[in-house]
Amino acid sequence: MFRPLRSEDFKQINALLAAGLTEDTTWTATTMIGWLKELSPSVVVTERYILLQYSLGDITVFPSPLVGKKEDYSAAVDALEAMGVNRIQQVTPWQAELLKERGYEIQKSEGEEEYIYDTEALVSLKGKKYHAKRNFIHSADYPYLLRPYRTDDYDGIVELMYRWKSNAERTEDIRDYDYEWKTIRATLQKSDFEMELTALTRVLSDLEGFNCIAAILESEGKTIGFAVGERMASGGGVLYFEKADTAYKGVYAVLDHLFLKEYFSDARFINKQEDLGIEGLRKSKLSYHPVRFAERYLATKPKGR
Repeated sequence: MFRPLRSEDFKQINALLAAGLTEDTTWTATTMIGWLKELSPSVVVTERYILLQYSLGDITVFPSPLVGKKEDYSAAVDALEAMGVNRIQQVTPWQAELLKERGYEIQKSEGEEEYIYDTEALVSLKGKKYHAKRNFIHSADYPYLLRPYRTDDYDGIVELMYRWKSNAERTEDIRDYDYEWKTIRATLQKSDFEMELTALTRVLSDLEGFNCIAAILESEGKTIGFAVGERMASGGGVLYFEKADTAYKGVYAVLDHLFLKEYFSDARFINKQEDLGIEGLRKSKLSYHPVRFAERYLATKPKGR
């Protein structure tokens, strides 16, 4: 039976994630508690697999089970089907193939794939394709310093978030196919900005509990950027939050480069999450030349199969 997700569950979650069978962020504390706490995430925890569900109004969402061995995935799906579940979301490519064999219809979840990058490439920025990024960094005509986040930095981060919001209203760029994200917003009756600020505040209030690292980019004592990320149990580095004051030329390139170099230079890969169908985010993430995508699929088993 499902029960509410508890912080101690992440010991087993991380043990299964350490197998490296997924590169996405579905099972991180930042996703499940930072972003989705109000959706009442609940779990079934066993040694072989973990099941997750959360509520979107009258809809119950079942993300694909977490396993440490591929051979345990069928047992996890058996457990879901025994509960009457025939619709599984956030399915990875290898899981999709197994579900096809079980009679599921597979549909790619457009806009939900996460961007995966080569660590050495992002840390070094070598080569012609990163010429523009290097130019941005070299042309920065202001003093800057990246340092660890302190609790007294919070007000400066919030102020920066509102400055960023005034320059780019994200809700105007959400694409029509982004059904799940729109449903989450409607369920919580929050804007994208409010959801992000709420999640960010939760993470910053307990960095150790969320297993996250936060850093501030400052210039002459002023916060001009910040980044928050995590070294995932799989060995990859994920960048959850990254905002900067674009009044400073090349500030995003500076922030991104310094943060990844300082904290994730030996990560197996870098995950910059999905673009949510937002054109500006898509262009930005593509400009760093992802090597692949952590794709997600929806699997539905028609009745009678």
